[in-house]
Amino acid sequence: MLSRPSFVSDEAITREVAAHWLPEITGYARWFAAPHTGTEDDHTVLEGLYEALAADAE
Repeated sequence: MLSRPSFVSDEAITREVAAHWLPEITGYARWFAAPHTGTEDDHTVLEGLYEALAADAE
């Protein structure tokens, strides 16, 4: 039987991801799942996604 990685059982990290990161990424996914034509708003949202991912990587 495979053991679960320790980070999976860390409830504090799981709650933090669920409360902060997941809703933000879900918002970006909804935006980009909808039809868009490369407007200024599309570029602004994409830049926001890049910034969010860079901040979480630090």
